[in-house]
Amino acid sequence: MIFEKHQSDSLLESINSGMDQAANILSQMLESPIELVAPSLFLDQSENLESPFSKLLNQPLALVSIVFRGGAEGKAVFFLTLEGAQQLSIALAEEEGQIPCQDEREEVLTEIGNITINNVMGIVANIHKQHLIYEAPIYSESKNLVTYLEKSQDEIEQSIYIRSQLSIPEHKIEGGLLVTLLELKS
Repeated sequence: MIFEKHQSDSLLESINSGMDQAANILSQMLESPIELVAPSLFLDQSENLESPFSKLLNQPLALVSIVFRGGAEGKAVFFLTLEGAQQLSIALAEEEGQIPCQDEREEVLTEIGNITINNVMGIVANIHKQHLIYEAPIYSESKNLVTYLEKSQDEIEQSIYIRSQLSIPEHKIEGGLLVTLLELKS
């Protein structure tokens, strides 16, 4: 897929808007500020991988992925370190001091991932006047980001990858969003 400079700029702006909106929702839920790193666009998922995610490359991760199709086709993955996922589920636990079990952590992260991905991809679809159909979110865990990317590497050569990073310092939560875009119809 070949992107003109104005198309990639528009795509990055829409991803940034979606991440900002999702971060605002999460910030209100946690009553904590969230730091975002502006998204970056790459033509190869291994290209500059260390740059946006250097802190996360070798840490165990909790991931939520959603495949989408329609006016755009691809996959979006929201992820946090396993420690960050645990901290998020504790911060959002209904009873203070309660440590959520594995199922509760998976449920919390699936919901937060779903909110984030739908905000981001919804804004992308609206700005580019496309309709998207989403599959159900899938929770998984991976030894690290490199292992996950190796396992999920698409055979399609012409795709673009958009990466964004988030941090919630007060809760020691680090994570990000990776969007693999196989096609964006004009």
